[in-house]
Amino acid sequence: MILTNRQYFSTAQLKLIEDKIFQGKANEILHLVPTNRKVRSLKKEIIDKSPAQAVSVLPSETIFTLAEKLFSVEKPLSLASEAASSVLLKKAFQKNKLEYFRSFSKSIPQGSLDRIRSLFSEYKRSGITYDFLLKDLDNVEGMDRQKLFELATVFASYSELLSQLHLYEIGDIILEVNDLSLKEIAERFKKLFGLVNIIYAFGYSEFSNPEITFLKTLSALPGINFYINLDYESSNRGLFSSAGEMKDKFEQNGFYPYSFPQKNGNNEFKTFLSGSLFNDKQSDKKLKDDGSVVFLPAKDREDEIVQIAKEIKTLLTEKNVLPNEICVAFHLIQN
Repeated sequence: MILTNRQYFSTAQLKLIEDKIFQGKANEILHLVPTNRKVRSLKKEIIDKSPAQAVSVLPSETIFTLAEKLFSVEKPLSLASEAASSVLLKKAFQKNKLEYFRSFSKSIPQGSLDRIRSLFSEYKRSGITYDFLLKDLDNVEGMDRQKLFELATVFASYSELLSQLHLYEIGDIILEVNDLSLKEIAERFKKLFGLVNIIYAFGYSEFSNPEITFLKTLSALPGINFYINLDYESSNRGLFSSAGEMKDKFEQNGFYPYSFPQKNGNNEFKTFLSGSLFNDKQSDKKLKDDGSVVFLPAKDREDEIVQIAKEIKTLLTEKNVLPNEICVAFHLIQN
């Protein structure tokens, strides 16, 4: 599925992306992918497809690295190291009079420190603020209420200490860029990617609210065609529930969804899974029994986990399968 802010879309627009690569115009496309490893892999793929396998500029970024570069156009960026953030988090606990976390004013176990630091990082990535946490207090009672209030207080102090030292965390960068005007972002983008006229994001299964806001701004840049390729099958919400939620959020932000036939490379198994796996609706489609699918019956959940672990070990140690080539799918992980 393609998400775009344009009211018209055809697969010819996607073909234009491939054509530009084959014509040696890859510098006119900014690819957005989820990880730095995917950036490296993508650059190799584009070079292999380009004329004479030579490309001078390959605009490929993650959402964070793009936000980081846009932010850094006007002033240098100092990311807080793990050591620095740990010291500041300890200070944040020490500067507040706490009841639930009163023991943390003297010393904090490293495990607890790491978990709270990760929690605060996730708050920032999700756009959760001190005020938001205070509003959430109405939904909790007793010691849980006290715990949440103190976490919110420490979170505010921690963020303030980082700000005083002009240090940033990953979640801060996108929030800072989202505070810029469209004109400011357009000027910075032009300095960095003067030849780009297409932004194409793919490989993502979810986006945080600040990331959606950032992408919405990018889609409004003058002279830019913006597309998000979301792996989503509307007839199978059970498998694509997370992607479905993303689609709904983008629609609420003015994007239009367009379905088009997915290229599964004549992979019947992949096509079957997309339409049928975890789908409550019964399908008449059946897979050919060519030995590629094996059912491993288990006595109970514990036995099932043991069998899966043994199979993974066999693939890794005896068949030289790479870890990133293995997928373990569960319908309901929380169970």
